[in-house]
Amino acid sequence: MTKAQRCWFFFTRADAIRPYIVIRIRAANRLGGFCPASWALRREADSGRVAAAITGSAISCSLFLARADAICPYISSMTIQRQIAEYIASLAEPKRSEMLELHQRILKALPKCKQWFSDGRNSEGKVVSNPNIGYGAFTIKYADGSTKEFFQIGLSANTTGISVYVMGIEDKTYLANTYGKKLGKASVTGYCIKFKKLGDIDVDVLLETIRDGVRRSADSGRKP
Repeated sequence: MTKAQRCWFFFTRADAIRPYIVIRIRAANRLGGFCPASWALRREADSGRVAAAITGSAISCSLFLARADAICPYISSMTIQRQIAEYIASLAEPKRSEMLELHQRILKALPKCKQWFSDGRNSEGKVVSNPNIGYGAFTIKYADGSTKEFFQIGLSANTTGISVYVMGIEDKTYLANTYGKKLGKASVTGYCIKFKKLGDIDVDVLLETIRDGVRRSADSGRKP
């Protein structure tokens, strides 16, 4: 990273971070070593977004300083939020606007949920699925006794529309029987709800389905 370079990252949801905070972190420079850097966080007054600027050590920063350990828990989640924002921004309209609207409404329905992002690649770097945004967390228990943490709700764009995944419900007929007719023009399988566009479904019913799915996966003895 050159001293004069500024890298700006925008997050649609970083309300947990107080505006006007600067912390000292370490950033990799272009020579492969490390140099001190300042991570300046400020709230965009016009858009409500939080912008994080990484600046080289030679660039002065007049914002307030705070201890790095006070904000370290948020750095990982901020990276995920950036990946989510970049993924949504990469989509063509009108799917971009619909995915952004649905993402924001899910966050409002599940305000304290853990967020996930998968680019759809396996450990070998091969594309095996569409990118996914995840919300919430529960623990999958396998027959051999091993466990794995996974998201409760998934959101993904595909070639024909949008898919919402409601994970962790043991009864694979529950979603279709309970919400299939209420949702509108949607295909409902064991854990997946597919639709072409938001106008084809009742979004309020979809959000009710999501909240119900989160409760049921938590009530089944898994991590909420």
